[in-house]
Amino acid sequence: MKPEEMNVKATFKLYTESKDSNGRNTKALDESFTRWAKVEQTSGSRTLESMAINYKHAYLITKRYDKTKPLNENYKVEFGGEVLSIASVIRKEIGFSWFEEITAYRDRKSTRLNSSHL
Repeated sequence: MKPEEMNVKATFKLYTESKDSNGRNTKALDESFTRWAKVEQTSGSRTLESMAINYKHAYLITKRYDKTKPLNENYKVEFGGEVLSIASVIRKEIGFSWFEEITAYRDRKSTRLNSSHL
């Protein structure tokens, strides 16, 4: 993979769910970091379809693997005003480097980035 292909700054966020003093569910930002990534919108995704996920847009996101911050399905991805859920993360060796290939999606009920995503 050529460095110039990773031309989108993507922010990966992990939220922790808990209950406030009134017993209501709340989400608090636990971790956030930004990385350069290659983002491709796809016309469909076998991964998402096999998981029976009802999605509006599917994306294939590729970024360098960082062993200090491995991704999983609990993270959200933000870029260009979009908030995406992660369905799967696959680590791949390309040449002599390791990358994470992320299948992410925006579900049918989500809209663009706003305060309801926190």
